[in-house]
Amino acid sequence: MKSALAGVSSFESLFRAWRVLYERSGARSRQSRGIDDESLLDFDKGPSAGCREIARQMRREGGYQFAMLRAVTVPKGNDKDRIICVPTVRDRIVQRSVVSFLAAGDRCRLANDVSFGFIPGRSVEDAVKRAQSLRREKRWVYKTDITTFFDSIARDVLKEKIAHHVRDRSLHQVLIAALNCEIAPTSNSKQKRIEAAGIKIGKGVRQGMPLSPFFANLVLKNFDRSIQNAKISMVRYADDLICLCETNDACNSAHEQVSEALLREGLTVPPVGPESKSRIYAPDDPADFLGLQLRPQNGDYMLEVSAKQTQKIRQRIVSFEDIDTLNKQGIDFTRFLRRLDGVLAGYSGAYEFAANVKHLEVVLESARSEAVNQLLNKIFGSRIIGLASAHKKFLGISVDTQ
Repeated sequence: MKSALAGVSSFESLFRAWRVLYERSGARSRQSRGIDDESLLDFDKGPSAGCREIARQMRREGGYQFAMLRAVTVPKGNDKDRIICVPTVRDRIVQRSVVSFLAAGDRCRLANDVSFGFIPGRSVEDAVKRAQSLRREKRWVYKTDITTFFDSIARDVLKEKIAHHVRDRSLHQVLIAALNCEIAPTSNSKQKRIEAAGIKIGKGVRQGMPLSPFFANLVLKNFDRSIQNAKISMVRYADDLICLCETNDACNSAHEQVSEALLREGLTVPPVGPESKSRIYAPDDPADFLGLQLRPQNGDYMLEVSAKQTQKIRQRIVSFEDIDTLNKQGIDFTRFLRRLDGVLAGYSGAYEFAANVKHLEVVLESARSEAVNQLLNKIFGSRIIGLASAHKKFLGISVDTQ
């Protein structure tokens, strides 16, 4: 019988993984590069040959060797950063192939009534719609996220869980190799920001790898079971979770039970408070979850993209106009416009189920215009004022640009 490793390392499995990876990536993600400086767009120039080479590497003695991760710092506010770790395209393909194999048929028995992500049919949209359905019955909300979850995972514990729950032993080596991936050396200033974010060598799972959601569900399998056994109506997506309750007291009780169950896994959540990530929402309060809000309206709860998330999206789009970055990535004006349109389409598609998606699309178009205006103003300077209205319209510049 063919081993699981032989299956995930076959050309067919790797090429399917490549197609899934490419098709699910937005325009910006297709430009992201690991430490080998290869993007998804670069790999797409010869994907068949690339996947065959990966297959050969996975079959060689000693197994597949993952590269180090390139760190990208994303400001979160309050002088803090979120660190996204970018694997090489080839490493992403290998991990995606493993993910697809393990997810099919729930081979590790991770599916349950409370967790979303990794398992097919349990997307972000599924998670927020489940929360919406539950809130129609239980109107009080306890919302939290696990403190520095990915960076707090004890690798020895996770390795034990891999040994216990992943029955396909031929995959253990590749899973542990992915778990042990570390960030590549970088500048002193960036290294200080990485350390300030709480990342330590030898501890935690690096966010940004295709296998990270699988590792999260594996770590939290016992936690999910505890919450289900306590009859708490919870929805969890990775380290974000929301509990729907009938009273304020029930929300406080949910916080206590969640805290106790997580402590058994060596994890914590913040104390409940108005400025904390652990919050309790009354029935008439909009409740945040995964970038959306459960907002009360006429006795029901609508799913809307939150104002905070909308502002984040807008800022990301406007920031695309950095000419130095575009030049480094080899992006000319035509590709810049295609990239913008691809990003806008991606956001519209991701939130098409939200009640205020039309408002989001207006914001997206406004952000697109601002990005184009800023870029062309940098190129033409004051000369742009003298352009005829028809010329401005053709270039995509606001006609009232002064």
